[in-house]
Amino acid sequence: MNKIIKNIFAAGLLTLSISALAQERTAYNLGGTSFRHEFNPALQPTCKVYINLPAISNLDFNIRNSFGLFDLIQYNDENNKDAGKKLDFDLLASVLNNDNSFSTRQNINLLGFGFKVKKLYFHFGSSLINDMRLSYPDDILTIRNGFFDIESTTPTVVDLSNIALDINTYAEISLGASYTDVIPGLTVGGKLKYLRGIMNMNTAKSTFQITTNPVDYSMSATIDYAFEGAFPIAVNMVNGVPKVEPTIEDANGAIEYLKTGGNNGFAVDLGATYKLKEKFTFGLSILDLGAIKWGNQVQSLNAKFDYKFEGFVLNADSMMSGDKDANGDSYIDRQVNKVTDEIQTKLDNAFSTTDIESYSTGLPTRVFLSANYQALKWLNVGFLSRNEFYKSKFHPGATLSVNVLPIRQVAASLSYSVFDNSAANVGAGLALRLGPLQFYTVTDNFISFIQPQNARNAYVRFGFNLMFGCKPKKEGQSLISQ
Repeated sequence: MNKIIKNIFAAGLLTLSISALAQERTAYNLGGTSFRHEFNPALQPTCKVYINLPAISNLDFNIRNSFGLFDLIQYNDENNKDAGKKLDFDLLASVLNNDNSFSTRQNINLLGFGFKVKKLYFHFGSSLINDMRLSYPDDILTIRNGFFDIESTTPTVVDLSNIALDINTYAEISLGASYTDVIPGLTVGGKLKYLRGIMNMNTAKSTFQITTNPVDYSMSATIDYAFEGAFPIAVNMVNGVPKVEPTIEDANGAIEYLKTGGNNGFAVDLGATYKLKEKFTFGLSILDLGAIKWGNQVQSLNAKFDYKFEGFVLNADSMMSGDKDANGDSYIDRQVNKVTDEIQTKLDNAFSTTDIESYSTGLPTRVFLSANYQALKWLNVGFLSRNEFYKSKFHPGATLSVNVLPIRQVAASLSYSVFDNSAANVGAGLALRLGPLQFYTVTDNFISFIQPQNARNAYVRFGFNLMFGCKPKKEGQSLISQ
């Protein structure tokens, strides 16, 4: 039985680890580009005008997992790679903690532009964003040992309450502006975003515990989940089981669903930079302070289950007799059927759906703290602290970078980051401009493309933009920082 559990468990973990959310850590300091205001609205592009080409100006793909493939799979013999591999759950247990996640995020820019008027820089942008997060605790590893602590040989309480799935798909339209020299050296910026929700799934409640009594070894399972959703689907109960049916049959139905609206929200970005004596620049920004209220085709799915298994009642004489009932079931069969029937009855009443009028979900809020030193006109050294807050969880990270812009047409950045229990993140970025056309590509962990089996994070961002008026106003003025 334990072997079956381990095999099923391992298959699920491998699915998570095949791809390993780095974020905007390297892109923040890639000079000569038009997108840095997305991380701090006070950062002004070095060119007077930019135009984001529809659909190809910003293609942003992120994926993150709390462990990599080689945190689970090891060689049987490190000195003999031909000896095969094994699943090392002890190694994985040393990597995971009580708050782990598998996350993906895609951001596609639909249209955007910006322009400078004296000390003011104005921005307009629109994009499609999809964000998925699956959270899971390290207690999930206890299942492989049959709910026992191997070292002490005592039963353990398995708490899987951190298992949660959140999906958020929405369109964003933003208007922003920044103003330089509010006082000498200080630039401030802000951005207002209108959010149009498309689809959402929100884990509103998550309780999942399995307890083994250390005296009589009876087992109790408690599950209490609540999911809120705004999808073009209907969830109906059929014989006690949720049945999902789409409410959109064709393209016209999809258009009508999008036109209906009812999923609206707002968010703001705030930022500031301060330049000290031409050499040092400090920055602070708070992004995505806001929420979406979902009101189009919303439903709530609830799962509540309590069961206590106290073992089988066995009688030696009945077991040895071999007698069977009218259904052809033996004594052992009848005992097993009694338990399975009890569980099935509980499951038949475990799920329920509720039509709700609306609900709200917040966005992951990010806070950036930066410090840069302009060592030379073309060389900039930076430190960045990127911190994310989402559903009472805090995800910090830090990045060191070296950024160069030897000529106006070329910018490059090299970075090293530590975040989310991962210290093997070396990033790089490159921006090239030929006339008004600029191409850029940036990643926070290029090692993930060379050795994907060791990666826990992968991130790539690239695109094409048009930029005009990029000549420095003063001879010798840096194009890396403001």
